[in-house]
Amino acid sequence: AMGARSQSAKTYLEKVFETFHDLPLDKLIEHALHALKGASQKKLTSRNVEVGYVGLDTPFTIIEGDAIRSYVHTVTQQDDEDEPEEKEREREERKKKEEDDSKEEKEARAAQAEQAREEQTSSPAGDDASMVD
Repeated sequence: AMGARSQSAKTYLEKVFETFHDLPLDKLIEHALHALKGASQKKLTSRNVEVGYVGLDTPFTIIEGDAIRSYVHTVTQQDDEDEPEEKEREREERKKKEEDDSKEEKEARAAQAEQAREEQTSSPAGDDASMVD
């Protein structure tokens, strides 16, 4: 996952991936869409989502349009029924992650500024002396 909200998808998949081993394909697709929904800023629809899958005995297959509609409906309906506490917890996790990232960026900028100051104050004084014979 990439983008500003990719952490949401990663967090969701990390929580549930161990259940994937014995799940049927339709449930795996729902998990993929749920993760995608968490990372997307747009509402999932059958017009903006495609799912591709492949298996040992299954050729690469793309599900799109009307074929993906029922999956999208199931996922969006499930999410609408989520408890408010779960949504609040997810918002708090995202906010904390953003704050942690922001703090790391500030610390990195402060370290760079400190290094630049040290380089300026420790410039060799011998440069002027080397010009004198």
